[in-house]
Amino acid sequence: MRMLKKSSRQSVSPLAPELIAKTNALSKKRRFSSRLIKVVAVLTASLTLACGLPISAIAAPYTADIACTTGAYHIEAGEVTGNASCTGVLNIGSGITKILANAFLNNLAITDVIIASNDLESIGDAAFKGNTNLQNLQLANGISWIGSFAFQNDINLSTIDLGTHLGQINRSAFQGCTGITSLTLPNSLTSIGVSAFSGATHLTSIVIPNSVTSVGTSAFSGASSLSSVTLGNGLTTLSAATFLNNTHLTSVTFGTAITSIGANAFLGNTLLASITIPSRVTSIGSLAFDSTSALTSYTYCGSADLTDTGLIGKTNLCVTVPDAPTIGTATSTGTTTATVAFTAPVSDGGSTILSYTATSSPGSISVTLTQAGSGTISFTGLSATTSYTFTIIAHNAVGNSLASSASNSITTGTPVLSAPLTVTVTGLNAAQIQVAFTAPASNGGSVVTSYTITSVPAKVTATLYQAGAGSVIFSGLEGGTNYTFSVIAHTALADSPETISSSGVIMPAYIPIPQMLPTAAPSLSSNGESLVCSIGGYSQSPSASIFSLFVGGKYISTNFSAGGVFLPDWIIDWATAGTISRTATLTSASWLMQPSWAGKKVNCLTVAYANNAIGITSSNVLAV
Repeated sequence: MRMLKKSSRQSVSPLAPELIAKTNALSKKRRFSSRLIKVVAVLTASLTLACGLPISAIAAPYTADIACTTGAYHIEAGEVTGNASCTGVLNIGSGITKILANAFLNNLAITDVIIASNDLESIGDAAFKGNTNLQNLQLANGISWIGSFAFQNDINLSTIDLGTHLGQINRSAFQGCTGITSLTLPNSLTSIGVSAFSGATHLTSIVIPNSVTSVGTSAFSGASSLSSVTLGNGLTTLSAATFLNNTHLTSVTFGTAITSIGANAFLGNTLLASITIPSRVTSIGSLAFDSTSALTSYTYCGSADLTDTGLIGKTNLCVTVPDAPTIGTATSTGTTTATVAFTAPVSDGGSTILSYTATSSPGSISVTLTQAGSGTISFTGLSATTSYTFTIIAHNAVGNSLASSASNSITTGTPVLSAPLTVTVTGLNAAQIQVAFTAPASNGGSVVTSYTITSVPAKVTATLYQAGAGSVIFSGLEGGTNYTFSVIAHTALADSPETISSSGVIMPAYIPIPQMLPTAAPSLSSNGESLVCSIGGYSQSPSASIFSLFVGGKYISTNFSAGGVFLPDWIIDWATAGTISRTATLTSASWLMQPSWAGKKVNCLTVAYANNAIGITSSNVLAV
């Protein structure tokens, strides 16, 4: 690059890079010599630059003409004012701070613009507009601003390096640059102007960095080869028609801050088949997605009105948690129970509701009901005489809804001691009846301490001191009488209602039985291991026999004969439940000796039965 010092007597030839000094005819040789010296000095400086010495050696700002491949451009006080005679490669070196508006407007000869110095700060409006043969643009890292229309309609511009400090690309700066196929926007960029890259028909993808906070209307409209767009996280608003008629666009990725999509933003993008619109977007402009024929479904979980966006009739694939259910009426149903009604939410979030969970306050007792629709949830295990409210959440495959509002307040009932649940009566023998009962369902808030069991009739009572279920044996009741029994539970606070047995037992009536006369007493013998009681003699041979053993004067057990006539247990009144067996013969019964019987006196009592007559005889007493 060559610098040509300019004065009122110098100019740059449009045909060659050499300096042609224009001089006036001077009559005095002294003046001619002085000017010749100056010309030689300037020519020397120009040749030095042309031979590749650093441009930074020139002090800034300065005024000069700088050579291109052919021709030159003019600098005035460090600012490029331009010159249409510049052809080929345009180098911008040190000391130059600006390229002014229209500096190289409609220059058809420049092929490369190389800005090698960080001194250049800005490129003015329309500075290179209409440079249809410009192919290569390389910006140094000092430039921060590109003016409106700066490279508009430079149709062969294909290689662009925007440096690392560019902050602003203004209106239509690269509009109609149909040769651009790829573009890297620096992370310093904050603003992209209206129609900045509109009509860049060969641009295939664009990533807008997080630093960008503003993208103007129609910034990339008509970029018909654009297939992929990534919007940075600094952008909150996508202006109208930003990607209008990008007919090959198939992929759009929104940043995390986007809240508004302008009218016609994606109108006419006929290959766009799917898109995910962030739920934080609250405004979508008219026809934003109109004429997107391939777009049959989309994902949007936000609240913006979609009626005029071009998305009506397309399937929203949004799947979110459900809306909150609507709480219904809570009802106390007992001392520890309640029910809560609810209505299913308006939206299930795109995923079928799986269940509902209601929670009490206080206590945080939770109950889950597995179903999709409205219903009622039942609570147990609440505290008596306590006020409660309830909330409900819905669950789907994505997660949990917000909680409903709180229900009306209910108060559970005051505990009441209830009657024992059941009373069962069983006849044990001719003289005994067993009465069994179960505890009350509710103790009324106080522990049961005892039960009173009463016979009906006769009012014979028994008391059992315990909290739970139990049984009592009654003896000595009147024969031939049908007895039922009532049971009452008692606590420190109250007595329960009585529970009466559902059926009774008739005690056997006393009927005189003819006596058989004994002819010989029964005998009791021992072989050291067992005792054998042999029946005595009677006036008739017995058809059934009973043998009872007494040790030390106390009843031990009874053995009925296994053969002959069957005699019921109640025929004798000294035997108790659990002491009767039926393994004896008609003539004898035996018992194994027990260590505890040693040194005691034993005897047996025999009962013989024949033809409705009975004989009872005691044996001899034997010491063991």
